[in-house]
Amino acid sequence: NSGEQLMEIKKYTTAAQAFEQAKIFTSDPDIYFQAGKCYEISHHYLAAEANYLMAQNIEPTRFQSRYCLMKLYILTGHRTEAFASAKTILNLKPKISSKQVQYYKYAAYKLLHTNGIESTIQTRSYSQQIKLPAISPIPALIIHQPVTTN
Repeated sequence: NSGEQLMEIKKYTTAAQAFEQAKIFTSDPDIYFQAGKCYEISHHYLAAEANYLMAQNIEPTRFQSRYCLMKLYILTGHRTEAFASAKTILNLKPKISSKQVQYYKYAAYKLLHTNGIESTIQTRSYSQQIKLPAISPIPALIIHQPVTTN
């Protein structure tokens, strides 16, 4: 895909345009997800949100788009949406458990726990069950002032 090649060379705006063209021919959630990443990196947060939401709606059991949407809400200071996304991630049952899914669930747990919010699942036992995989660091978990959105 030309969008992926453009992302590799950090041409995110052009890559987003390539993904937009690809959407004409397919409803593959990866296309929407990658477009969302390009828009987020390019600081077009509303377009990023729309693409993450579409990827999530096409494939509701996929954690990656939900996690990126949660991070986007953290970045833009949308507390209510970030907390709702975190709760959804925690309550969603994976098709197949993986270290990546554990990471997403742990990040969601940390966001809620750090901000004093309890989820509908038993968070105390959850924090003891999950081990943080060595992937990438958890994003800033306390939501501060919102970032201006485009």
